[in-house]
Amino acid sequence: FDDGDRYGRHPKAVSKPPFTCGITGKAYSVSKVAERFECLARALSTELDWQVSEGDEMDKVIGIFSLNTMIAIDSLTVSWAAHLLSGVSCPISASYSTAQLTHQLSIAHCKALFTSVPLIDIALESAD
Repeated sequence: FDDGDRYGRHPKAVSKPPFTCGITGKAYSVSKVAERFECLARALSTELDWQVSEGDEMDKVIGIFSLNTMIAIDSLTVSWAAHLLSGVSCPISASYSTAQLTHQLSIAHCKALFTSVPLIDIALESAD
């Protein structure tokens, strides 16, 4: 995830933020994005006992059930954290009903689910 400047990349220190929320204007620098997904990967590794070189990637699936406008700048952070642990991110349509989400979580074998506030009730009901 970090090849630095050796392949001609614009220096991180002077790069513009790669993601900006269109609603709030919130943005993270390139360095902050890397720090965030590395921290999340460490937390997932600790909480779910996932190791990079151990286990099957299909045993390390994270569901992302969120409105695009709510965590657009955070959804790639979640995906990259999963990938850093040799896992899989599974984006799930925010239009799903509780039954549809329950089915998706079951067939994808999601071990964690990230969501946004407007969808929390459906997410909690489906995760039971």
